[in-house]
Amino acid sequence: MANKLDLEECRVIKEDEGRQFAESINATYFETSAMNGRGIESSMRHIAEDQLMNVKEKEARESLQLSHPPDIANGDKEKRFCCSVM
Repeated sequence: MANKLDLEECRVIKEDEGRQFAESINATYFETSAMNGRGIESSMRHIAEDQLMNVKEKEARESLQLSHPPDIANGDKEKRFCCSVM
């Protein structure tokens, strides 16, 4: 995330360079200004949505694992349950 967007005249790293670096590390690039609020809402919304997607994907993987009981005959000793008690 690049901050101080309101100080364009003091920019050291060009936007394209920042975007390329973010892409090289599989990150999302944002430019923001805490002073005038530019880019803050959209970057925070993107981060929140990304985290929500990660949680949903994790829950889906865990649900899939729980829906398959262990195959004890083939040495699957890990205990898994196919249903939950409410």
